[in-house]
Amino acid sequence: MKKMLALMVPAVLCLSLVACGGGDSSVAGTDSSVAQDSSVAQTSSAVEDSSAQEADYLNYTFEFDLPEGFSEPAELPEGADGFWQAEDGSNINYVAVESDGSLASEVPGDAMKSTMEQGYSAQLGEEVSLENFAFESTDIDGCPAYKMSYDLTINGVTISQTVIGVNGDKAYTYSFTDMTGEWGDAFAAAIDSMTAVPVA
Repeated sequence: MKKMLALMVPAVLCLSLVACGGGDSSVAGTDSSVAQDSSVAQTSSAVEDSSAQEADYLNYTFEFDLPEGFSEPAELPEGADGFWQAEDGSNINYVAVESDGSLASEVPGDAMKSTMEQGYSAQLGEEVSLENFAFESTDIDGCPAYKMSYDLTINGVTISQTVIGVNGDKAYTYSFTDMTGEWGDAFAAAIDSMTAVPVA
């Protein structure tokens, strides 16, 4: 069961990214300094600044502190670009897809909830509902992002997930999956530790 969930999560996240347009680990992110000009008339200078800022976030990745007890397997699950797992099946993974220009901070939460439920339901062949769903547009070091969290029950097993989406040289989605309810604080600390790092 735990192995199936570990393999399924990256695939579902890829589905959600396509549908919505959107320790020792290094993953990529974005710089959210793309300001939206509320005035009706924009000067050519403002347009040039916006282009420069957009180009800037394309040059960032993210690093975060991997919680103790997580290690990388010999083989990555299909669909994952990074994967770390604890003995109880809890895991952290990320997927990276080519960016279509959408900003993670503009992803609609309601659409994400519906898409994730449809993705899980299609993977499992049974209806899946996300409980305690929360979504917010946010940023990491000024880089546009979203944070989504929810609980779901599959075959009598309740798991909690927190998902972070950011734009960098690609669109990145990190999933923190807690199979036992014991990793909440460690996952929160890992997410808080995320920092923007220029691509080498």
